[in-house]
Amino acid sequence: MTMTILILAVFCVASVALAIVVGRMSEFHGKPFLILTQVGGTAWVLAVIAGMVAQTPELRTLWSNLSWLAIVVTPTAWSLFIYRYINNIRGEIRWPEGVALTLVPIVVLSAAATHPLHLSFAGPAVEVSGAPLLPRDVQDMGWLFVLCVGYLYGVMACSTAIMTQGALFATRLHRTRFRAMLALTLLPVITHISYVVFGVRFFGLDATPLAFLLASAAFSWLLLSDQMFSLLPIGNRVLMERLQEPVLFVGAGGQIVNANPAADKLRLIGESGESQWHPELLAQLPKIQNMGDATKVLPIASHHYEAQVAVLEAPFSTSGEPAGWMILLKDVTALKLQALHLEYALRHSERRRSAAATLLDELRTQATTDTLTGLSNRRALENWLASFRRDANAREQEILLAVLDIDHFKMINDQHGHSAGDAVLRRFAEAAMRHFRSSDLIFRTGGEEFLVMLPGMSEIELNVRLDLIRHELGNSTPIAIKFSAGVSAWNGEQDAFDEAYDVADKRLYIAKTRGRDRTIGTKTAILSLVPSTKSA
Repeated sequence: MTMTILILAVFCVASVALAIVVGRMSEFHGKPFLILTQVGGTAWVLAVIAGMVAQTPELRTLWSNLSWLAIVVTPTAWSLFIYRYINNIRGEIRWPEGVALTLVPIVVLSAAATHPLHLSFAGPAVEVSGAPLLPRDVQDMGWLFVLCVGYLYGVMACSTAIMTQGALFATRLHRTRFRAMLALTLLPVITHISYVVFGVRFFGLDATPLAFLLASAAFSWLLLSDQMFSLLPIGNRVLMERLQEPVLFVGAGGQIVNANPAADKLRLIGESGESQWHPELLAQLPKIQNMGDATKVLPIASHHYEAQVAVLEAPFSTSGEPAGWMILLKDVTALKLQALHLEYALRHSERRRSAAATLLDELRTQATTDTLTGLSNRRALENWLASFRRDANAREQEILLAVLDIDHFKMINDQHGHSAGDAVLRRFAEAAMRHFRSSDLIFRTGGEEFLVMLPGMSEIELNVRLDLIRHELGNSTPIAIKFSAGVSAWNGEQDAFDEAYDVADKRLYIAKTRGRDRTIGTKTAILSLVPSTKSA
């Protein structure tokens, strides 16, 4: 017996040590339940040891009853660990899990302790020999005992079913691990069935608690070796620690479950002195998780971060949901500032360019506009002719040219002053713009002389418009304005303009020599349709 107790004690010490090691490991799904499995199995073995060294039947019964706490907790914790690990579930213990780990063990313990009162649980064990297919110890089993055993087998059946499904449908990358996990899950079940049906013992004892300890120890070793001795996880861990950009791991519930050291810049010290994630980061998490493969710049903690998201697929999940998300946050604040400075510079440059273009337009307008009358000047005429000559598709049509000259303009300046002469020029220009069409071109070619180009207008219509201007200006006060005009026809040919202009200018001269205040057209000397006022 001493050797058996010593061996069981070694198991307990090793299990407690392993539970401490697992507690210091980085987080993984179902970690608290794996530790609880190890603690429960240890308590189960300790209860067995206590029962072995007990000196009285009462003490042995007490420890036997107390062991039911560990007997219920151990397989329940193992099944919850398997469920959470397979389905990538993190977070606090939920109320059904709490009930399974607290209320159910207490109920079973109460049923075992009060068996003498209701005789519905199990009586003392009676050893049976010579029956290889029957249990070595036979108990009077009541309906509460059968219900308890059925519950425990149901719990183990659920974990076995989950692992079997994982081993069948997991991806090739994870299939071998799932098969190993299935074997570890079956180990306590097979051990207990071997004890119950075939009487297989370990140093004369039921080896089921030892099987749970071995299964949890083996699984812990798998996790530990994967985290400590596999080259890829080591490399990933070093990369995460040295990476300058924050990396966050978000669980399926939307909570940040892990992060690299660079992410500490996104933490704040709360009023309680504890570090907590920046509220702006937490507010952005739902947006980041729904980004897919896109990248987006987000303002967080007075910085701008470019977020990139990688979906972490679950190796096996009955819900089809991802295991979580890995979020890389690249600080692009400096680039953002550079972009803002560049944008400002571009806007400033655009404003300067716009101002320069406006100034250029104004200079062009000033260069081609007579500032006194607002009419186009001789330079504008030259530009128009140059453009007309460059246009190979310019429409060739007859255009009347009318050269107009204010009569006795020098006398007006001498008698009334130059300001009065300027006013006469402005009044003449205003009258011309009122009586000619918007399609007609009016130029002040110099001094008191003007050129009007009238495409598609008949000479009769031109004379009517000129006489209307004469009638308006000749009756104006304080100075009556009179003018002479020479008219010619330009056929629109590019090289014939100068000749047509010279003809109109000569006819203006004829109008001047014949008494002024009249128009000389293309056929004969045309008298004004409106009776001429006295020449000034």
